[in-house]
Amino acid sequence: MANSGWIRLHRKMRNWEWYRDCNTFKLFIHLLLSANHCQQKWQGLLIERGQLVTGRKALSEQTGLSVREVRTSLDKLKTTNELTIKTTSKFSVITISNYDTYQPLGMVDDQQATNKRPASDHKQ
Repeated sequence: MANSGWIRLHRKMRNWEWYRDCNTFKLFIHLLLSANHCQQKWQGLLIERGQLVTGRKALSEQTGLSVREVRTSLDKLKTTNELTIKTTSKFSVITISNYDTYQPLGMVDDQQATNKRPASDHKQ
């Protein structure tokens, strides 16, 4: 997993139904941070933007949640169609259903956008 780049998190996330469920919210943010931001091949599989290859044990180790807490949170996220999971005997491919809504293509770094504004628009 690359530790470069960033994700965008909109303030309206505070109104999301899982916002107050600490485990589910934490897991979902972790999935957003971990998902591919562009298409990649992995062991012969094409992993799309908004997908990641993982397992419950790995997610437990990465988030500090128990395997049971991970499973419960994944089930909650599946029931509200936040994600889908394709499972094999060795790993799962998790797809964040509306990844492009959370992380639109063509996002511009806000600092770069600010620097390109006319000087009269900058705060004194």
